[in-house]
Amino acid sequence: MGAFFTETMRISPRQIEAFLALMECGTVTAAAERLYVSQPAVSRMLSRFQYEAGFTACKRKGNKLEPTAAAQVFYFEVKRVYKGLDHLNIIARELHENRRGYLNICVMPALSNSWITSHIKDFLTGRDNVFVSITPKPS
Repeated sequence: MGAFFTETMRISPRQIEAFLALMECGTVTAAAERLYVSQPAVSRMLSRFQYEAGFTACKRKGNKLEPTAAAQVFYFEVKRVYKGLDHLNIIARELHENRRGYLNICVMPALSNSWITSHIKDFLTGRDNVFVSITPKPS
């Protein structure tokens, strides 16, 4: 792969999915089954991926494909990104369920101590990622 990386070259998310499927399944056929596409379609995605990435992902060794060292390094980084995406999905779910966020409350000074804090305590039960700020304000 003699391609050299320029700003116009871009690896698409679908190409990364094909690369990930190949690395985890071991064959283009199994990767195609995982992605619910044809084997030739995965081969095209992987070919384009290698062109865009500028490195060879696998070498053929008999009937098997063997990942290159560059592919193994890239795979490790892809897995890190996917862990980050999993984390973002968790945050989105917590936001949807009102279990993550910021709650800013302005109250009269007379209510800013014991009364409001006792009620907020009940609200915060099971909401470890909700942060509360209580600001006393005159009426």
